[in-house]
Order: sequence, then structure tokens, then C-alpha cells
Amino acid sequence: MMNRKLKVILISLAFSASTLADENWFFDLSFDKLIDEQNVQKRIVSNGDIQSDGSYVWQFIPDSKLDVDFDYFATYVAPLTGSIISVEAIKNYDSYDKCALAMSYVETTKLDGYFEHFSKVENLKNKELAETKNSQDIAMYLNNSDDYVLQIGCIKSTIFPDKHALILSVSSEALQEKLKKEYTQYLVKN
Repeated sequence: MMNRKLKVILISLAFSASTLADENWFFDLSFDKLIDEQNVQKRIVSNGDIQSDGSYVWQFIPDSKLDVDFDYFATYVAPLTGSIISVEAIKNYDSYDKCALAMSYVETTKLDGYFEHFSKVENLKNKELAETKNSQDIAMYLNNSDDYVLQIGCIKSTIFPDKHALILSVSSEALQEKLKKEYTQYLVKN
């Protein structure tokens, strides 16, 4: 019996390590694959309309279970190729204090090791964002090997006015540049 439990533990550790070893995977999506090649439940949202930044928004449900039970997962996709540009997870809380506590937990545990290859680069307290006008705390982490940026913040929810949202977002400058180029090509074609 003990031998069987040990095998199950080793298999699950091997699976977790292999997923974490590929630093291009976040919430079961890979930046190295197109959206149509991703093996998760997914659907395009916003009636398939292109966003102001030039991306399409897809909702998805990861298979992996995390130690924060997120309400919503989204990925932003380039308009022509279907390349993943950014991935985000959102959890709504009844108060800012609960959101800040969850944010602190994520920062302390790096989401139970899920983001262990990221290092904190700066902390922007109460920064005003022009497009949302929300006062917020944002923590930024950098993965130096792949130039990925992880942003974690608590903001006033734009969907639920009486709630605060914990948002985790992963992207990179190179991916944002790719989106700008594709969006320009998209505008020329249409």
C-alpha cells in the first residue's frame, strides 16, 4: 500500500515538475502554441469583436487545480495568427482587505511554486491607470530567462462595483510588439 502511494506521489511530482520546467506554460496555456492548438476548454468572448489593443479575448478553463480558486481565466490572442499574447486569472473578493490578503498569499507562496521562476522587480503603490481610474497596488515580477512579466494587483472590479478583483497577468514586451505588428497588418487587410 505504501509503495503504491509513493508511486502516485512520484508520478504527480514528475508531472508537476515537467509542467513547471516549461516556463512558457501558464494556467495550462503555452505561449509557444496557437489558441486553436491549446488543449483546454475555451471560447471566444465579446461576440468575436476585436479589442482596442488589437487582440481577441478568449475565456478558458485550465485542467490544473491551483491553490487560489480563480473565477475567470482569459487569454488575449493576436488577430491574424491566433498567437497567445497574454494570459490572466481573476478572483473577485467582497472587500479590498480580502483581496490584498489573497495577493499577499500569492506573492509569498508564488502561487504555491507555480511562479517560482519569477523575481520581484518593483512595487507600484496606488498607481492611477488612465483607462480604469482605479487606485490599486500592483506588484511586478520578471522571468529573466524568457522576458515574461507577471503582474499581480487588487483593483476595484469594473464588472461587480461592490467587489475588488485580484488579477494575475502574464505577458512580455516581445509579445506585445508582435500584437502591434499583427494589428497593423489586420487593419491594412480590413
